[in-house]
Amino acid sequence: MIYPDSIEEKLGFDRIKDQLSNYCVSDLGKSLVKEIKFETGKSRIQKKINQVAEFQQLIAHGDVPAIGSVTDISESVEKSLIKNNWLSGLELYKILLNLSSAIELSNYLLKVSDEFPSLKTLIPYLVDLNDLNNRLRKSVAEEGAILDSASKELKTIRNRIASEEGRLRKTLNTIFRKAKSEGYVPEGATISLREGRMVIPVTASFKRQIQGFIHDESASGNIVFLEPAAVLDSNNTIRELTLAESREIKRILVELTALVSESSTELSNANDFLATVDMLWAKVKLANRLDANQPEIKEYIDIKVLKHPLLILSKDKERKVVPHDIYLDTKERIMLVSGPNAGGKSVVLKSFGLNQMMLQSGILPCCDADSSFRIFKDLFIDIGDEQSIDNDLSTYSSHLKNMGAMLNKADKDSLILIDELGSGTDPSFGGAIAEAVLGEITNSNCKGIITTHFSNLKVYADNTNGVVNAAMVFDLKNLKPLYELNRNRPGSSFSLEVAGKSGIPKDVIKKAKDLIGVDQIEVEDLLAKVDQEKQLLEEQNKELISRNKELDKLISDYSLQKDKLDKEKKAILNKAKAEASLILSRTNKEIEKTIRHIKENKAQKSETKKIRQSLKKYADDLTPEKESKLADSFRSDIKKVEGDIKAGDSVMVISSGVIAEVLELKGKKAKVLIGELQSVVSLSKLEKVSRKMARETSRKKDTISGNVNKLMAQFSPELDVRGVRANEVLSILQKFLDEAIMLSQPTLKVIHGRGNGILRELVRGELRQWPQVKEYDSEHADRGGDGITLITLK
Repeated sequence: MIYPDSIEEKLGFDRIKDQLSNYCVSDLGKSLVKEIKFETGKSRIQKKINQVAEFQQLIAHGDVPAIGSVTDISESVEKSLIKNNWLSGLELYKILLNLSSAIELSNYLLKVSDEFPSLKTLIPYLVDLNDLNNRLRKSVAEEGAILDSASKELKTIRNRIASEEGRLRKTLNTIFRKAKSEGYVPEGATISLREGRMVIPVTASFKRQIQGFIHDESASGNIVFLEPAAVLDSNNTIRELTLAESREIKRILVELTALVSESSTELSNANDFLATVDMLWAKVKLANRLDANQPEIKEYIDIKVLKHPLLILSKDKERKVVPHDIYLDTKERIMLVSGPNAGGKSVVLKSFGLNQMMLQSGILPCCDADSSFRIFKDLFIDIGDEQSIDNDLSTYSSHLKNMGAMLNKADKDSLILIDELGSGTDPSFGGAIAEAVLGEITNSNCKGIITTHFSNLKVYADNTNGVVNAAMVFDLKNLKPLYELNRNRPGSSFSLEVAGKSGIPKDVIKKAKDLIGVDQIEVEDLLAKVDQEKQLLEEQNKELISRNKELDKLISDYSLQKDKLDKEKKAILNKAKAEASLILSRTNKEIEKTIRHIKENKAQKSETKKIRQSLKKYADDLTPEKESKLADSFRSDIKKVEGDIKAGDSVMVISSGVIAEVLELKGKKAKVLIGELQSVVSLSKLEKVSRKMARETSRKKDTISGNVNKLMAQFSPELDVRGVRANEVLSILQKFLDEAIMLSQPTLKVIHGRGNGILRELVRGELRQWPQVKEYDSEHADRGGDGITLITLK
């Protein structure tokens, strides 16, 4: 049972149903929403929430046929069962719309039924309705018009009517034009219809001039509407055909009504199926709006991130909805929530009650998917404070009545929700009665949430198995509620603190403290202190967790980088050992050859000199080239020119061997043209060369020079490594520095962002290892600050 009768309004479930109704696209779905109620059958509830969850998945990943303009056809189906009765064309057309939608939806669900077993149970048996659907589609059109294709006879009759009307109009037009030319027809008059017969308007004074029959006259009597004798037979024929058409249409409607009557059960099933799907669709829309999820159904309650649905649906977008975690089992059956006024106690209670009612009504609750609910056979509430949705102010007698109902009926399968237990009467009596009631509720083994301000109840909860204290968190520093729920400790009302903030004089508050008593004040102060220390610990814990995550990431990045460097070091050492072994072998052979040659020539001076030169050449061949001197092999081809460098001179960039032309001097630097690219280079890094020799040499080294020029054209002195993995940053930075040094770039910029500072430390740690880096520092605060590193090369 649910108690009291107004429980839907008290918890706000009526507003949830209103929202569902708004999401429905048909009266069929809305009628089902009105019938939604609290259920207790576990298997039935499980099936309903499974259907919502499956349909949610289906809509998210599939092209589900939409429900069109469907209406409730139950009355039309009932009407078809009455003997000698028939449905109108419009009624048949509405049946067609419903039937077509039902067939399309059922076929779609049948196609995906293996993946969605709960939805499969919704599919009605509609195979036998395909013939009726095709027959109606061929017979009726929008607004209930009967189509020519409804029967061969109807099509024949309508063709004959059209043909006869054509002949009639032709004859009548001839007569009309002649009468008009002779002045018998009033100015502006046209052929018209009277009693289903085509006639011409004639001035009354000329009615004898045309042979025929008068069917009507104008209000003034000056005009008569005359049917010429020449079209009498045609009009008679058209009239007979029109009556035949009406009889054939009636026959078709009777025939179609009979077909509807024969399929009345299946049509009723189709009607119910559409209503169910419409309501199901509305439930999915609501679930998506609330970010609701399907929980598990177990024997205990463990709800994660529970939110109040009505707060989410509220139009107040700036209002923060604080989630709560609720846990109730056989050992902790009753949660006693205490804390300051307007601190969120009632919201926790109503949020839990409303979500529980939604679940047991087949609606997904507003919580995390990793949650579990229990199914209850009874739901009792006592909510009657100023924060109730309907502002229903209950009296103490109504509280007692509610308590009586709970104590008489509640058992292990009941859920009770009581807001402000013991309120509404003398506190000295209210606290005692509340404690006695709480004791009986605890002994009944039911589960629930109770809010209170009474200190004796907090003590009772602390000393009683089955009852657990919980507190609403209050920011004591700023004296405002945080609406967070903390288990396993009672909450302070913070009444004196709030009173002080509200402007109550200090002497009044001091007097209140004296009246309350030292013991009670000490308890409240202790609770407030514990609350404050707990908040501080939680903040420190959050900061520690954040730092640990950052440290773990740094360690992980360091480990990856170390592994990479170890592998590279091992590979370099292995290669070096192999080369050294080869060099040693070749050197030993060369030494043996030299010794043998000396012995054979008895150490003659000329031969000894020749041998030394040979050994020097061999040693020079083994000396590795410096990586920074990329163009050493070409320098011997270039003739240096003495004298100061000036505009128009040909120069060589010392570090790369690239030939350039000086465009202008800028102090100790020169603006040079390298290929098609202009660059500014320090004079100390340039050597003046012969222009003729530079041209000849440049032809010999087109390949390298071309590559360098191409690299210069593509090079950017700005490197952005934001979003790059830490283990990839160093290799990208090293390549960037190599190219910059080769191209004699004076300054560079690396954009790494602020974040946790990990990329910044990696970049600057690498820069410290490069002797070519003169200095580095952060960018100006207005242009990126610590998020950018500026580099100056030597």
